[in-house]
Amino acid sequence: MKTKRRSSGALNQTLEQEYDYFAGLLTNEESTKMAQASAVNYFRRLFTENTEPPKYFDHSLIDNLIEIVRDAEKAADIRTDAAWAITNLLCSKRTPLTHEIIKKGALTVFVWCIKTGEYKLRDQCIWGIGNISADCSQCKDTVRSTDVLDVIAKQMHSGVFLSKESSRCAIWCCLNILRGANAPISPRTARLLLTAITKSMHRFESDGNIITDSLLTLSLLADDRNFFHFPHLWPIQIDAMINEPGLITCTLAAIETGCAPLVSPALRLIGNIITGTDEQTEKVITRDGFIKLIFFALDSPVGQVRREAAWILSNIAAGPPTHVNLIIQDNELISKLMFLLRKDDSRLQKEVCWVFANVLSSLNTTPRPKLQEEILGHGVLAIIQFAMRPGTDVRLVNKIREVLSILLISHPQYWPVVEEACAGQTPLLDPPRRSKYPCDYVIYPEDAMEI
Repeated sequence: MKTKRRSSGALNQTLEQEYDYFAGLLTNEESTKMAQASAVNYFRRLFTENTEPPKYFDHSLIDNLIEIVRDAEKAADIRTDAAWAITNLLCSKRTPLTHEIIKKGALTVFVWCIKTGEYKLRDQCIWGIGNISADCSQCKDTVRSTDVLDVIAKQMHSGVFLSKESSRCAIWCCLNILRGANAPISPRTARLLLTAITKSMHRFESDGNIITDSLLTLSLLADDRNFFHFPHLWPIQIDAMINEPGLITCTLAAIETGCAPLVSPALRLIGNIITGTDEQTEKVITRDGFIKLIFFALDSPVGQVRREAAWILSNIAAGPPTHVNLIIQDNELISKLMFLLRKDDSRLQKEVCWVFANVLSSLNTTPRPKLQEEILGHGVLAIIQFAMRPGTDVRLVNKIREVLSILLISHPQYWPVVEEACAGQTPLLDPPRRSKYPCDYVIYPEDAMEI
């Protein structure tokens, strides 16, 4: 028996009629509360099941939904469904639609509801603001111009987010607001978020999504670019993070899991913290097993994890000799870094080159001839070849020039390796001038300044 099918045109007509029917229920002053609730629920479901609004979408519906969210006299469930419908509209890939929703006042109403609304409505409005922040830089800046981050931080600190879902949504929203750097976050808000998010990590330690978003958010709180309004207070923020009970231990435990979604943000958080003062860095990197954890991260199959680990080592190598010793006393680590120099990953190679450039700079002050020769014999060719690539970070190129110019004075036998690496290209280094004294080369002050 043949199955009869309605034509797509007829189906679309029926859907449009259905849409018009519920839109009428929403705006008709004679509609009962139950009819209005059904209409709001219909649009919430419609925008959940469809990533884009239908072509017959009437933009005046946005105003109607916002007005329902704003109306404190309406039932909390209806207001929550209306906020949910708007939140789903904010998932549209059409940025102008998000701009229109903001312009019609949804952001202002959402912030107000977070301050005053029942917990389901509050959580839904936080979700909506998270979607607005994720849309584009202009939308993110508009959200940042409100006090919503301060409001959420105070609420998190006071413990109003009782459920796992509420906490996850609040942390995710904060992450979206802060992501992208240059967020004008106040020191007080940063401290409130630090304590509240760390408590959430302990409380929901088995929830991978909460831990991942928490680590990412905390890494942004440790990023000096988010303290451009208060640069003198950034070191105080780093101290607060180091001294926050259980935070460093929890972060290192996340690295130890080997799970990439946890390891990568954990490494980023640690990396931002150790860009502080030498004293702050030492409190983290001298913990038992720290260097081994970073070593294991270099073995990760995920490129981002390897790069984060190498970046951390490059910053350790930029510190005093006691910090550099943590790297150079581990022969396996040096061998691993030598191997990674030849990996087909330019961003990883860049970080590893920074490690060796900083290590060699330290060794020029406190020589370790055997290690210097090992790096020159097995790594210098790859380092110079990377420095010769077009577009390589000028700061890195200058650092390599600086350290090798000095190092080749005491190890002139490696000059042919430098020439081989530069074959057919503009030399990275000028040949050292011959000294009138026997046995070595010297580099004159004017040569040392030519970067």
